[in-house]
Amino acid sequence: MTSNGAPPPLKVALERKSFPQWLCRTLPPIVSFRLATRIFLRKRTAAGEIFVTSTITGALFSFRSGDVLADQVRMCGFWDWRSLAIAVTFCSPGDTIIEVGANSGTETVGFAQIVGPGGRVVAFEPLPAIADSLRHNVDINGFANVATVEAAVTDFDGNVSIQPPSARNSGQGFMTTGSSDAGISVLAVTLDSMIDKLGAAALMLVDVEGHEVSVLRGAAEYIRRFRPPLIVEAVAAQLARAGSSLEELGRQLASQGYTVFQINRISVTKPDLDRCDEHYHQNWLCIPNGRSGMTKRVNAFFKACAFLPKPFQPLNLKKVR
Repeated sequence: MTSNGAPPPLKVALERKSFPQWLCRTLPPIVSFRLATRIFLRKRTAAGEIFVTSTITGALFSFRSGDVLADQVRMCGFWDWRSLAIAVTFCSPGDTIIEVGANSGTETVGFAQIVGPGGRVVAFEPLPAIADSLRHNVDINGFANVATVEAAVTDFDGNVSIQPPSARNSGQGFMTTGSSDAGISVLAVTLDSMIDKLGAAALMLVDVEGHEVSVLRGAAEYIRRFRPPLIVEAVAAQLARAGSSLEELGRQLASQGYTVFQINRISVTKPDLDRCDEHYHQNWLCIPNGRSGMTKRVNAFFKACAFLPKPFQPLNLKKVR
């Protein structure tokens, strides 16, 4: 055990960074992302190579090459730096973050550092193979403050069928709706059924490939009691596949007392749902009614990330917090 009670991190070989990786890690994340996606990641990488790299927060991350999420983390040190920025803005050491749809831990490892050893991250991931990767990433960092839950989150307790993702994109597994659909049967839970175990969260993230409304319905009492800010994925095509829509998602959030803001490149603004089409694909920042002033802090940090190299290092965090 380490001095803070955490198990020691597993001994792993950290790969030596290439020049493109070094360059992307040196630049502000908004520039790094554009450079990586437009130049360095245009060519597919060889699939199946297991790697260990450092992330933008300094945590370690391991997965296999050829996966779009993992390849971007390997190149840039992050998958979604804006979610990390929002966590920095809203969370303090000792807080709890709930992550519904954690995948292999692309953000989980950063969240664990943001809340610190006295805080907690509860990460839900239903698919066994990906949940194994999530646990591995927790282990190689020696995090004792991350609880992984191998279960889908929805609006009932029982079992559901999950369609596994392709080898190219580990983030595209989704809950199937018909009994004839092929898939993997996994445990399903509601957040309300775990309310006493979860406790109050400073931030909750929901990314479940179209079933976001079901997660919110199954968290009605949790949200009523604790009212955490939310980051919710809003993808029109995925919602339609699940028999839902952007409008229904918006109505559900409004009925639970939230004001919705669209997360843009370097700002959050209110979305115009009347102008959204079937190609709409954004994350929403959902703020409890009466607390919309919180978005000013988010916008300030987003803009800092447009100019500050390595904004998630401790010295730079002091400048923007």
